[in-house]
Amino acid sequence: MAYVTSFERLGIKKGREEGIKEGIKEGQQSGAAEIVLRQLKRKIGQFPPEIEQQISTLTLAQLEDLGDHLLSFSTLADLEIWLQLQKGDSLDS
Repeated sequence: MAYVTSFERLGIKKGREEGIKEGIKEGQQSGAAEIVLRQLKRKIGQFPPEIEQQISTLTLAQLEDLGDHLLSFSTLADLEIWLQLQKGDSLDS
């Protein structure tokens, strides 16, 4: 059995904690994306897979913002404009 130093134990613990946090974050993002996609499909109908892919790559904060804004969308063009604005915002940051 190999000897594990206290520094290695701390590193292992920190790695596990970071992994758990990252897993939770990814789960929240994935769940939010699923909900927003379902709501958008009910609101404006089906849309191209590329749009769905774009939405699934949004951050949790962007998905929450989209969830608020989608109530005012009436067409696919409204969604496309919103997505374009998000690209512009990420370039400014």
